[in-house]
Amino acid sequence: MKPLAIVGALVAGIVGAIVWAVIAWQTNFEIGYLAWGIGALIGFIAVRLGARGMATAVACAAIALLSIFAGKMITVYLTFDQAVLDEVTSSALSKESYADDQALYSDARKVKTDDDLRRFMIKYELVESGGPGNISKETLTSFKENVIPAILKEGNKNESYEEWKARRESEIGLDAEKLRGMARENLTPAVAFEGVQSNLNLIDLIFAVLGISTAFGMVRSADEDKSTGAATLPSGQSTPPPVNEPSMSEPSPTGPVAEPPPPAVDIPAEEPVEPPTEEPPPR
Repeated sequence: MKPLAIVGALVAGIVGAIVWAVIAWQTNFEIGYLAWGIGALIGFIAVRLGARGMATAVACAAIALLSIFAGKMITVYLTFDQAVLDEVTSSALSKESYADDQALYSDARKVKTDDDLRRFMIKYELVESGGPGNISKETLTSFKENVIPAILKEGNKNESYEEWKARRESEIGLDAEKLRGMARENLTPAVAFEGVQSNLNLIDLIFAVLGISTAFGMVRSADEDKSTGAATLPSGQSTPPPVNEPSMSEPSPTGPVAEPPPPAVDIPAEEPVEPPTEEPPPR
């Protein structure tokens, strides 16, 4: 296992997680297939830095898993306050909330006696008391003088749903920063983890598995390419290169080489020469 390849895979995973989270934050949309891209980035960087072997492949798969989870966690941290504000706004501006307000106005008009007021306060959870008998006289007096008149004032506007919604949007807009601040204060790692769990779906799991398996597979493929390349000739070469045999005049690494004997030459046998015949002198 090469430490440099592992460090490179870790850096790639961190960068991939941050980029994924920032894109989700800016677009308000989480792109699931970027989890696959994180795994591919980890595998690519690791292989380029010489990652080989089963242990390194498993390590890259684990880094991909942690990086994808980290990306989800960072996304929750970046978008939590806006998500809370959107949820509060969506709930506060629904037609159900409009109907609840109309019912509140109607019941406030029916308050005539202290007992009516006590039942009204308990019904709409306007006090923390356990029962009507536990509401003090001072609390009743404060509600009669301040709360009930404010409720009746709103109810007397007889707003349509669209008018009511526009007014509530304006009120929520004034409190938006306050709501965001409260959300950030309540955000803990446990809350962020719950946010990741609640947002998981089948598509997320599929792309996470693809990212993990891609990081693992790229390292293992590099192993196979290396072993295959060692057993085959280079591309475009059909025959093995010629082996240069040492020249007979070059010294042998094991000692001097004896000169080969000269080739045998067939010498023709000499024919016998007859001595010249002497002629006798004339008489």
